[in-house]
Amino acid sequence: FMSPLEIISNTFVTKSIAIVLTYPYQVIRTRLQHIDGESQKIIPLIQTVWKQRGIRGLYAGISINITRVMPSTCITFLVYETLKTRL
Repeated sequence: FMSPLEIISNTFVTKSIAIVLTYPYQVIRTRLQHIDGESQKIIPLIQTVWKQRGIRGLYAGISINITRVMPSTCITFLVYETLKTRL
């Protein structure tokens, strides 16, 4: 049985890792969706982002994303784990 603080801490760490690993994909996907009328390939788009902004280009906006996603994720897992142990 984990305490609520342990559940929130574990959720925060694991969700942070998941966001860091998948965020570049989300950035590229968003850029592909906003290209007007051009057929863009993924690899050249990644290369363009890398040349223009480096690693920062693939992680632009990550702090806002973490701030937006983390509270609901922690609450969801806290409620789930609490209910799971009590039912």
